[in-house]
Amino acid sequence: MTARRVEVAGEELSEFLRSSAQTADLIDVVSPPPSWPDLKPDFARFARRHRATGNARPIFRGVPVCLFGSEWSGFRSTPRTAPARGRCTDCEARDACGFDREVPVELSPISRAPLARRWAEYAESFRRITGCDTATGATSVLERIVEAYRGPVSLEPSVLLDQSIEAALRFVVFPHRTATGSEAIPAYERALACLREVAAAMCGNRAEELIEALAALPPAPLPIGLDARRGRSSVKAYLRVENERPEQRSRILNALSQLAPGMRRVPTANLQMIGLVLDEGGLQAIKAYIEARPTGPVESGFPAPLAPEHPLVTMSQDAALATLDIWCRGDRRADKWDFNLRDYYLAGDSARRLVARLAAPRLADELSPLLTGNAYRADVVAVGLRERALALYMELN
Repeated sequence: MTARRVEVAGEELSEFLRSSAQTADLIDVVSPPPSWPDLKPDFARFARRHRATGNARPIFRGVPVCLFGSEWSGFRSTPRTAPARGRCTDCEARDACGFDREVPVELSPISRAPLARRWAEYAESFRRITGCDTATGATSVLERIVEAYRGPVSLEPSVLLDQSIEAALRFVVFPHRTATGSEAIPAYERALACLREVAAAMCGNRAEELIEALAALPPAPLPIGLDARRGRSSVKAYLRVENERPEQRSRILNALSQLAPGMRRVPTANLQMIGLVLDEGGLQAIKAYIEARPTGPVESGFPAPLAPEHPLVTMSQDAALATLDIWCRGDRRADKWDFNLRDYYLAGDSARRLVARLAAPRLADELSPLLTGNAYRADVVAVGLRERALALYMELN
């Protein structure tokens, strides 16, 4: 069978991605568009539409891989056939990219540098900005978490911004692959063993009660992370339940409530994730991440609604996660809105402009060294808003 090939000029690409009903094996972008970053939301919607309809994903040619981060797997690209030119010569992912022109300066190359190298460079930038060396000190913990997943992962650090950049080390490791079938239980057991080891190393707490409760639950993806500030460390685990039935989510919350007397009840229909925080005293907090419209109306106990014209509301098309502390030992933190911004190209100057818009140009300038390194670029994939403070979630690509 002859491959079906479609040629699209750059100035027509946005309209093609938004409305094309054509099916094609190869989509060849034959000229550059006015702006590559502006097209990323259209590519994201295009990919979701193909997944929803069950159509095979076409192969793209003439689209730079560096428009994307880890989500490039959703956009198949032809291999490069022409020698790399200009800035592309330094891109360690160029063999997977069918872009045969020099990458425009509005894009920052992604990297295939080993994760350890990416983290080492990020840790050094973090030390220079904050004067805090905890990122380098947490390297062995990071390596242990990555080892537990036995496959590709996303390394996602985050920074807290208010009047300044807080010297708080925060990161989460998200496995790309969800184990299924006979692999699901061993993968879950490895994640639980890792959680036990990391909690013991960072908090002096083996968290046996929590591990036992989680082990009795069906296997689920369990990203693990660390939060270290002011000389104290907490370990975080995130039980992803977005693919579970509401009744199963209720059973999970009921099981956790045995460890957390008086845990607040929340609606489970739109519950996406459950956050578990461990410190030296054991289980310190349980968080619920619930899909909701930030402009309201909101449930009682949710963060206050935001104005429709708020930049994060317009970028997310009025969709967010309400992040609620449903149980806490000690002082309870204010709840927040978390906005998923993966559909946008927010790396390098694009990320800096976003920070300047949401916080202050001064903070954007101070943060710039963290956003781009020789071994990585940091894509802003989400933003949390807690009252006036921002949490900037990044992925090291």
